[in-house]
Amino acid sequence: METIIKADIFFFITTISVVLLTIFILIGIIYVLTIVSKANKLLDILTKEVTGTNAYIQDMLTDIRMSKVFTLFFHRSKKASQRRHETES
Repeated sequence: METIIKADIFFFITTISVVLLTIFILIGIIYVLTIVSKANKLLDILTKEVTGTNAYIQDMLTDIRMSKVFTLFFHRSKKASQRRHETES
């Protein structure tokens, strides 16, 4: 009889442990999924910003290269600019 009581106590404690462990694992999975979701949103925002910044920098560089001050200090010879246009075509 004592063995049956010990087995009942063992199974009761085991059941409670399994239930608590399952609850903790589910809470952990929920936290991980929340973190991954937020990281995904952050990466989307960063991708959009980098793309916009890239276009802005390209426009800015074009404006600088076309400015009179830039051409004053970094004047290219006609031969160099002709060679550049030939290689681009």
